[in-house]
Amino acid sequence: MKENEIEKFVSKYKDRSKNTVDNYRRILNAYFKVIDKEPTSDYFKQKERELKQDIEHYWETIKTHAPKTRNQRLYCIKSFLMRNGIELKTMFYRDLLDSIKEKGAITQDNVLTTEDIQKVLAHGNEKDRALILVLATSGMRIGELLKLEDDKDTLYLDHDPPYIYLSGEITKNGYPRFTFITNEAKNAVIAWQRVKKDYLKRVQHKNNLPDVINRVKDVNDTRLFPLSYSPVAERWRYFMRVIGKAEQDKRTNRTKLHIHSLRAWCNTKLGNTMPDIKRNYIIGHTQYLSQQYDKFKEADIADDYKRAMNDLAILEASQDLSGINEQLSDVIKENIRLNQRLKTLEDIISKEGNDALSELKKHGK
Repeated sequence: MKENEIEKFVSKYKDRSKNTVDNYRRILNAYFKVIDKEPTSDYFKQKERELKQDIEHYWETIKTHAPKTRNQRLYCIKSFLMRNGIELKTMFYRDLLDSIKEKGAITQDNVLTTEDIQKVLAHGNEKDRALILVLATSGMRIGELLKLEDDKDTLYLDHDPPYIYLSGEITKNGYPRFTFITNEAKNAVIAWQRVKKDYLKRVQHKNNLPDVINRVKDVNDTRLFPLSYSPVAERWRYFMRVIGKAEQDKRTNRTKLHIHSLRAWCNTKLGNTMPDIKRNYIIGHTQYLSQQYDKFKEADIADDYKRAMNDLAILEASQDLSGINEQLSDVIKENIRLNQRLKTLEDIISKEGNDALSELKKHGK
């Protein structure tokens, strides 16, 4: 029996995350299922025209998918063929991409609010609160956070403000960087660390719990959050249903408020006070890291982050006083009106008093 070429291909990506490898495997299995062929070495013996027909057939089945999704799948097919010595002309792939006018994200995301996060935290446990507050105040990607080690070389919780070091091994783009978290997030992390060991022992064998985020196998996992992406995303969707924000996009069926919305929330809040170049460094945008990753030091951004901490406050966020202010405005207006009436009455009384006094003086004479 001939070797499965898909497994040979994904074995080349051992340095990538499990999710990435699984995603490549799913894409290639779906590809061969659509074209109804076997992923063996015989496949690469086909003529170029037949290979192009296979790719075009597969492309037709994913044309309605989100642009980023279909581009990723096409890139995976292209890489798979190149790994096996088949390089189709660049224009072939470009023509496929250009055949669709719609670009950018299809799902119209909703905007996550501070109140939304507060409601989620009210329904969460120690693990949920720590994970959500770190994501919301650090700007980290969920994939980066789930690789983060729980040790003193990574978490600097005694610093002011608390900061986290991300090595190039766990960042999406390979550039090391550091980021900060608020004191609220720090306290939530400490609370989670206190119960994590006992918590993992307690749920180790409870794989049938409704709370799918609890499906943990290795009680000795050294990560801060010993979880994989799928159950975390499912837990977030659960929270969205609980707080009544589970609206889905009609075209893509994706939740309009997803776990990545926490990073967008952080990016917006940091943008209120922090210079763009430093904000983009913290968020981890590649174009800034490639130029600045070795220039910025923790102290260079600490003060900027401190100034942003009020905007990043969630548990102690200032309440909306707009309703109270409106009521106060009405009271002030009513007070002015009453003062005006009082003055008018005083004028009348004063005039009438003067008239009466004049009359008395006349009679007195």
